[in-house]
Amino acid sequence: MSETLKVLNNIRSLRALARETDLATLEEM
Repeated sequence: MSETLKVLNNIRSLRALARETDLATLEEM
């Protein structure tokens, strides 16, 4: 169970990082 939560948290944090990166890239353009 805890392993599943870890994976979900990792995916969520990765999505947040990707979103921030996309915003930064768009602002640079």
